[in-house]
Amino acid sequence: MQRVPPNESLLHMRCHVATVATACIALAIGAWSARPFAFAAAAISERSHDAAAPRCTRTFAYPSSIGRQTFMLATATAATVAAPADTQYAQYAPTAKAQIMKVADVAGFQSDAIRRGLRASDGTAVFVRYVTSSGCGPFPAYDGALDSVGLNGLYVGRPRPTKWWIDGRPTFEIFPAPDFPLPQRAVRYVPAGDTTPTMTAHEMFTMYRAFWAESVSVDDPSVERRIRQWIKNNPETTRKRPAAGVAVGMARAVLDARLAATPSPFGGTFVIHVSVPGVDSLVMYGQTSTRPRDWIGDARRDSSTGLVLALGARSYAIDITTASSLEAFQQSPWRINHCSPIPIVVDPLPIVARTDSAWTGQVYLSAFLDCAPRGSTLQSLTLPGATRSLFSDETTVTFRLHADGRLTFEARGIRDGDLGILARGERVSNVR
Repeated sequence: MQRVPPNESLLHMRCHVATVATACIALAIGAWSARPFAFAAAAISERSHDAAAPRCTRTFAYPSSIGRQTFMLATATAATVAAPADTQYAQYAPTAKAQIMKVADVAGFQSDAIRRGLRASDGTAVFVRYVTSSGCGPFPAYDGALDSVGLNGLYVGRPRPTKWWIDGRPTFEIFPAPDFPLPQRAVRYVPAGDTTPTMTAHEMFTMYRAFWAESVSVDDPSVERRIRQWIKNNPETTRKRPAAGVAVGMARAVLDARLAATPSPFGGTFVIHVSVPGVDSLVMYGQTSTRPRDWIGDARRDSSTGLVLALGARSYAIDITTASSLEAFQQSPWRINHCSPIPIVVDPLPIVARTDSAWTGQVYLSAFLDCAPRGSTLQSLTLPGATRSLFSDETTVTFRLHADGRLTFEARGIRDGDLGILARGERVSNVR
């Protein structure tokens, strides 16, 4: 049974390099972006450790209930200790100030071992806090980013192995530190006019304790059971924030497990020839994504609360990222073409190479022209009133596995009965 690898930190970071600054979006596992089931997240900017460095822009989201994180109800004390930092930045300062916290309850990853450690340390733990660096990763808060004495709420952290506990106390990496404790620190992200009530720290802890799993498997039935049981036991909190978003994240994790288990056998790196008869042509290279993503999906919800119980996909997209040369894929991100990845949309998955000598999908051919060099004749055809208005519909693309092992694809865009755009590709390597 295939399982989704657990996250090593509280939030997965998806970053891209911009011309002026490095931008990064931090997404809770299971964010159903650009889908009908999307849950709200507030965009914020944080100044990194270096005042002269560019800002890292990320999106706030409540922590996922899936992964190697521990949930704690804790209160700040006045005591501090020196703690070795646990990131690539530790070379700049080997230790950071850490705060001793009084922990009232714990759930999630390694909770049994942590409870034993708390009993031995008079209920105290060490929180090593991290802020967001200019590259959007964790940067040690060398001043400790200490909470005021007596502040309490829900904290979520990654536990250190027992052998690396400080002074025998359970020790946690807290990232991003400015987001905790909850719910106090989340209030600033509530959209204006949103009157949805927010759970108390104890209600939130109860939810995460009921929802948590280290990982999920393909079609994991335990996710829906946990959500239903929590709804039954906590009817008064089901309509409070962040129940809807966290439930979507759980369902999303199960769908992601299915997608990870169904890679396309027709993937790889292709040389692609694109032409508009009578205008111009170009040659580019494209690499398919390592796994498909859902394109059009459905949600199954609890009838009484509206919480999402499961997500399904009716169609899938296999993305092709393009570049002007093969070498560009191994070099700086700036060498990748400026256009967005081109989705090839298919309905059935999995595609079985041994029984399918050909398969078809749908593609917007004008997307290939978006990848033409800026200022070129082909790129100008994508401007308003040009090609996009003539080729706005999806076109069938056919992939063929030939007897000699070659893999090719072809898509034709017909305009007024004549060939308008032709895209042909042939796989040149299995690298994806």
